[in-house]
Amino acid sequence: MKRLAVLLTLILFVSFSSACATGVGTSGSKDTVIEPGDKIGNFLIATGVEGNFIYGFDIECPEMSEKNTYTCQVKVGEAVNVSTGLYDDTGSGNLDEILTHSQYQIFINDQPIDLQAFGTIAYNHPSMGKIYFINVVIIASAPGEITVKDEGVFDNGDPFTSTSTYVFSEP
Repeated sequence: MKRLAVLLTLILFVSFSSACATGVGTSGSKDTVIEPGDKIGNFLIATGVEGNFIYGFDIECPEMSEKNTYTCQVKVGEAVNVSTGLYDDTGSGNLDEILTHSQYQIFINDQPIDLQAFGTIAYNHPSMGKIYFINVVIIASAPGEITVKDEGVFDNGDPFTSTSTYVFSEP
């Protein structure tokens, strides 16, 4: 749970930080940074409005044979938030210290996203309380697959990674 708190604070820090990533691309080049409104093939990468998209925990995403690797089934036209939800259940109050010593990034098809440009969105979970997500929503206009990878280093030096392949199919 402490690691989730670390990621939450890191996301908030990145969202409100004044540093901006450069480079916008729609070509799928690994040298570009994804910003809201970019397209990768038939996939629109956008921000969403609460209630107009589904969260990953609301779709079928079984873990594959590799640890922290998932395949998620989504219908074409559905908007899905693809970030990892993070919450703070420690009550430590050391969020600034955690942010200073942690790193976090999301990649879509190996391209980094501009965390600040997407910002965060809060969800009030009935049992876990407030959960923060990076406001990254993917909408497919045709069947296909797209891969999302979260990775970074916790404030204690432990690396983390999670990879999800979203398979969009006809309804």
